[in-house]
Amino acid sequence: MRLDWDCARAILLALEEKLDTGSAIRPDSLGNWDAETVSWHMLKLQEAGYIKAACREQRGVPVHCVAFDLTIQGSELLGNLSCKGVWGQLCSEARTKGLALTFGVVKTLAEAAVARILKGG
Repeated sequence: MRLDWDCARAILLALEEKLDTGSAIRPDSLGNWDAETVSWHMLKLQEAGYIKAACREQRGVPVHCVAFDLTIQGSELLGNLSCKGVWGQLCSEARTKGLALTFGVVKTLAEAAVARILKGG
């Protein structure tokens, strides 16, 4: 499966918008993607250290995850991606330079975009 940053970003946003610490984001709660896709993205976000989730993996069965919270790294990444225009600028810059949107590239480009904004450019 290929990483869909719109799905990953939607998971991060859903976790940020939760109103309490006891609830969870279930894979069937994001309407634009099927539960298997959302679970896989939750697993990848957990592996990258951006979210806290409980994932169940069994051979021959699609992964199933439930996400509980953002980590500090997830909050920082989402904060950078939430800055005005950063997400569009990041995607455009990656396309122009022929870069795949990996976790490292997204983080680096988001930080660079925020730095440019802070410098007034």
